[in-house]
Amino acid sequence: MHFTLALPVRLFIYRALCVSLLSCGLTSQAQTTASCSFSTFQAPSGYSLEAPAGINNYGTIVGSIFSPPTGNTGHQDAFIHWSDGKTNIYSYSGAADTWFSKRNDSGVNVGTYQDRGGHLHGLVVSGSNAVTVNYPAGSGATDVNTQLSGVNKFGSMVGSYSAFVNGDFANSGFELKNKAYTKISYPGSTRTIPLAINAKGYVVGYYNTGSLSQPNPFNHGFILQNGTYRTLDDPQGKSQLGTRLQDMNTNGVIVGNYVTQDSKGNTESHGFIYQTGSFKNVVYPGARNTWIAGINDYGTVVGNAVFSANTGLGYTLKPFKAYCH
Repeated sequence: MHFTLALPVRLFIYRALCVSLLSCGLTSQAQTTASCSFSTFQAPSGYSLEAPAGINNYGTIVGSIFSPPTGNTGHQDAFIHWSDGKTNIYSYSGAADTWFSKRNDSGVNVGTYQDRGGHLHGLVVSGSNAVTVNYPAGSGATDVNTQLSGVNKFGSMVGSYSAFVNGDFANSGFELKNKAYTKISYPGSTRTIPLAINAKGYVVGYYNTGSLSQPNPFNHGFILQNGTYRTLDDPQGKSQLGTRLQDMNTNGVIVGNYVTQDSKGNTESHGFIYQTGSFKNVVYPGARNTWIAGINDYGTVVGNAVFSANTGLGYTLKPFKAYCH
């Protein structure tokens, strides 16, 4: 599921809370529903809207969570949910909001924080050490925003940035490896958002070719492998708002979401798993829709089941992990 947040700066990025298959050598078969065994977990007392974003091979889940409001102001913190069921909450010092996107097996978390001025900064947290990452947009760059969305076992990271450079808007994805940045931009796209990088260095995410001012552009999933870009779209998203690839494990299994829009203009994401040329829907029983965020090398996926509810938001979330085949 994709949530549109109120702060304008977030419109350019992918958020963990939160939408035509080209000729590229990737094939698909008739889409079925995956057989999944689900288990759920709950936010700590006083917290809400827990949104898993990634899971490592030790079963540690990271993401974002809405913390108890201070006065009338709500904010997001990052969380780490351990395999023993305990949850730690993390907030970057002085940040308005913090969230984690992925965690590798060495315990390195990557994510983003928003400062009090509304700008986004990439964040790397390992133990008690925290490092800020700001994309070097160049001389004359203003209003720079950076987010980190993925990290692999070797510490290579992917993310995206936006900035005004000498008055012109610029945005792109990037890989950060050994302190060097490499741009990631699907040919002909107006926006490219990498979301994950696996141990083989393959990158997945989404791109679009619409106007930057378009509120709900049609998205295409992409894979970047050894310098070559390929498009991978869920056929069910072709007549809707397209596809976003969220994660890819070392075995090449991909998870993502195709995005639809209801009669009121609200977007909803519907999870899938892609393996050996086939898409399979991931459907939590009884949920309005199911959003998939990450997968580890053992095939365990994490995400949220979305249920209709008589709340101010109109929905409730149930975070889960599942093994699907």
